[in-house]
Amino acid sequence: MRLAAFSLGDTAKASSRLRSFYLFQYAHDFDIEVLRDIAYNKALNCNIVHIQKVLSYQLLFWMPIWRLFHVKVIYDLDDQPGTFRARLGFILAIFFSSILTVDSNSRKDYWLKIFKNKKIVVIPGVLDKKDDTPLVPPRISHSSPDFFWIGHPENLSSIYDFFPILETLNARLLVCTDLNKVDKAFIENRPIDLMDWEEDIAFSNKELNSFIILNHGHDINSIHKSNNKMVLAILAGFIPIASNTQDYELLAKNLNLEFLLFKNFEEIPKIYEEAMKFNWDKIFHDNQAQLVSMYSSKSVLNFFIDNVS
Repeated sequence: MRLAAFSLGDTAKASSRLRSFYLFQYAHDFDIEVLRDIAYNKALNCNIVHIQKVLSYQLLFWMPIWRLFHVKVIYDLDDQPGTFRARLGFILAIFFSSILTVDSNSRKDYWLKIFKNKKIVVIPGVLDKKDDTPLVPPRISHSSPDFFWIGHPENLSSIYDFFPILETLNARLLVCTDLNKVDKAFIENRPIDLMDWEEDIAFSNKELNSFIILNHGHDINSIHKSNNKMVLAILAGFIPIASNTQDYELLAKNLNLEFLLFKNFEEIPKIYEEAMKFNWDKIFHDNQAQLVSMYSSKSVLNFFIDNVS
């Protein structure tokens, strides 16, 4: 089988890395030849075209041509349209595709309201770690509550309402992000420490605190995000306290960790007290093995082949 892969970016872009490069890194083991950096007309010689969030007039021109020549066209989307023009572009790309693949059940539900007869498949993101990166045992500390947050600076606002809870718990928060883009004035005189982001820092042996805060409930687009950060948090040794949004809830139920979900930040002190009663070494031993099995490159690619190709 020959597959032409067109991605929005290279491995430096998270969505392209997880949903294209990492997804197909073991393609040869499944007798799939992946072609990258080829002209659109060359894709006519392929069985499948996989488009990871690329959107252009040229692409929209070629999608119906590929379909006409019986090439299966898979459009992959892990984001919501930010403007009317982007929404129109995504709608056209989805319309011309054979199959739409998305990263979460919530996003699938969103597009099914528009394309009721379109085949839409949830393809989870591959683990965002190198194969030789070791898993981390639970970072649990019994001395005092400590929390961790990692992400883009513009998303730090998603946990602003958590800041007053830190004082209630007499706790500290470690924020790991691009410090050049952080509004440091907003966090002055708060129990917050800052750490500059670097690749694979979540899997490092640095002191990174015990509980990670994950919130997808702060705006209408975030609720459609995948559970990828919860998966990586557990593999990196963090106990995830997460918003009770669809994909976090589904994963938490699968791992018997529903008690770690919150609807509002005021619930977190009670969640923390409950969490301190558990044997996290045993919980992580079982759950980390399950997550590696579910989200490894080969497992996700096997699921992709069974449901899409």
